[in-house]
Amino acid sequence: MQGIWLISYVVLWLIVLVLVWLLITMLRLMGQLHERLGPAGAAVTSNGPDLGERLPDLMEAHKIVDQALLGFPKSRDSLLVFVAPSCPSCEELIKSLIPFSRREKELEVIMVSSASRPEENNHFASLVAKSGVALVASEALTKAAKVNGTPFAVWLDRNGTVHAKGIVNHSEHLESLKHARQSGFASLEAAHEGQ
Repeated sequence: MQGIWLISYVVLWLIVLVLVWLLITMLRLMGQLHERLGPAGAAVTSNGPDLGERLPDLMEAHKIVDQALLGFPKSRDSLLVFVAPSCPSCEELIKSLIPFSRREKELEVIMVSSASRPEENNHFASLVAKSGVALVASEALTKAAKVNGTPFAVWLDRNGTVHAKGIVNHSEHLESLKHARQSGFASLEAAHEGQ
């Protein structure tokens, strides 16, 4: 009987060593994959207002009536999130946007709908009701800001200057815009290239 227990003991230790080796190999492969993929930030495109451009100047140039929510200077930064009724991912983004806006006390979150008819905005209004996220319907602002695809976000400082922008589909993209604003780089990718 002692021989069987000794053999089983040795076999179990061999299995443990093989599992440890597999775990180390898998962690190494995950690290390589993480290095290749890099950070998943908001996709910065040529769409949207230029970095450094001021929203008040843009609105004035396009003769957009200054709405109370879009008046500058403000006491805190603003995040404009452009949405459209025909955009299926906009509704999913709102689920991430509401908790994000509650966490970011020093940020005013404003959704800008490109819908031209008021009834098209009722759906967005019902989603953000009592959430602290404001809703502005302005097809003119969407066009003036050169936003061709939604959801698209623009991070503005207290004076209305664009500091970060990009296509946003989930909370990680929103966080990447916050990081871009804090770091002074236009995007998360630019921050990593600058290091």
